Amino acid sequence: MFGLQLARMRRTADSSLPSFGEVWRRSYAADGKGGRTETFTRVSSGPWRVAPTTSSVSSVSMFASRLGGQDGWWATAQYHVDVRLNDQLRVEGQNLEVVGFDSGRSWPISQRVLCRVVV
Repeated sequence: MFGLQLARMRRTADSSLPSFGEVWRRSYAADGKGGRTETFTRVSSGPWRVAPTTSSVSSVSMFASRLGGQDGWWATAQYHVDVRLNDQLRVEGQNLEVVGFDSGRSWPISQRVLCRVVV
């Protein structure tokens, strides 16, 4: 596939991301009393699409233990978005935690992650 074709496919995929979302990354800081405090820092923001998984998605069964009995959600962003395992996504009022990646594609046109709802 040529670079121009790939760029065109990415633009098409980007135009199908209707929601605004943010990626938040967990970090820890010493609390001065021998413990630590968990904080989240926003690392990016931009267009996203969130959709519930379906029972026909075979890769969801691979992550069942990480979903902890919850329903899974697919979150899709532009291909270059920096998102990591255990990051939190805040999209249209939903707080989601990344539990896996859809990385089985030959030509990455978008970033797609499997998430669970943060409770």
